[in-house]
Amino acid sequence: MIEEETFLEESNTDNIGVVDFEELKMKLQNDLDSQLSGLDYIKNDHEKIGDPENLGLTIMNVVWEQFLNQIAVTAGEDFIRENQGLTLDLRSEAHIQTAENFENGKIATHNTKIDYQTRHDDWLNNFQTDDNGNIVLIDKYQTGDYQKLLKKDARKPFDNNRDKGSAAVNKDHTISVAEIMRDTKANTHVDKQELIDFANSKKNINDLDASANKSKGDRKTNDWLDSGSAGQKPADRFDIDENQLREKDRIAREQFEEIKDNGEQKSIDTGKQSKKDEAFRITGKALRAVVMQLLAELIKEVIKLTSQKVWYRSSDLTKLDP
Repeated sequence: MIEEETFLEESNTDNIGVVDFEELKMKLQNDLDSQLSGLDYIKNDHEKIGDPENLGLTIMNVVWEQFLNQIAVTAGEDFIRENQGLTLDLRSEAHIQTAENFENGKIATHNTKIDYQTRHDDWLNNFQTDDNGNIVLIDKYQTGDYQKLLKKDARKPFDNNRDKGSAAVNKDHTISVAEIMRDTKANTHVDKQELIDFANSKKNINDLDASANKSKGDRKTNDWLDSGSAGQKPADRFDIDENQLREKDRIAREQFEEIKDNGEQKSIDTGKQSKKDEAFRITGKALRAVVMQLLAELIKEVIKLTSQKVWYRSSDLTKLDP
């Protein structure tokens, strides 16, 4: 019951609307009815339970303690078995993955809809690390903006079977693959295949002179266009339409942000559903434990009365002993 009360209290203050309380009420009632329906045998076996020949002080002192311990162990093991080997955790961060927690390695492992741990491990595997296991940071363009250093083959899934253009005119990613792979929000909330599909979509692919593409590298389009070399901007050096490229970048980024926002909402929605599912998994176990506790208390009282009968009978026999 403690777990259920905690869940209900949290639901009232955190993520209102996560749980349909009428549905939960009905679920609890059905579970309770189901648990109680199996207790009719108590009435039929009452006489047997109260028979001092079957129950005595030994049961009262030894079996009773073992019985209570077994209730707790069984209920706990059953729940963990049905909860992917995890103990109960109804905190939001255990189910709803945020980009900030993802960046810091705090994974919503209780989310049963999305495997964020695998997603996080795959993401980290894209970057080079030093001897201490720390991700290497570089300032490739000497701007003071340090970025995670990608492994040489990290972008291979993005380049497989895509049209790369010709030697003279390349098919350039408006938002570079490197930027997409480094983006924490994108890699937290969006499946990798969806990121690959966006990277190679018409909205993000642009024909660009090979020399211009080499100069751009993995920089943001606007940063590259604003840069200078020998007093000249890229638009002057490569005879390109700067306004067209900036507009292309705006459209691509608008689409990219929409994909990330949709992915973030999916993380929230699946997290709420996962949290609700886990709450419902515990309700049946909690109710079973409570009903068993009530049954145990009843048996305890019967044992107590039985023990008293045995004691009184023994006392009577002692008094009658000449």
